[in-house]
Amino acid sequence: MTDLRFIARCALLAAGVAAGAASAAQDAPAPANASSAADRAAQKQADRTLYWIRVLADRPAPRPA
Repeated sequence: MTDLRFIARCALLAAGVAAGAASAAQDAPAPANASSAADRAAQKQADRTLYWIRVLADRPAPRPA
C-alpha cells in the first residue's frame, strides 16, 4: 500500500469517527451557540484533513535508490 493510500484511508477513518461523534452529539440537546461552535470546529478539522490530502497527493513519488 502506498503512503498516499494509507494517508487517505486514515483521513477517511478519522472523518468517519468525527461523523459518528457528531451524530452521537446531536442526540443530546445543546445550546444554539455551542452547536455552531462545534460545527465550525468540525468544518475546520475537515478542511485541514483535505488540505493535507491535496498537498501529499501533489508531491511526486520518491525515486527508488
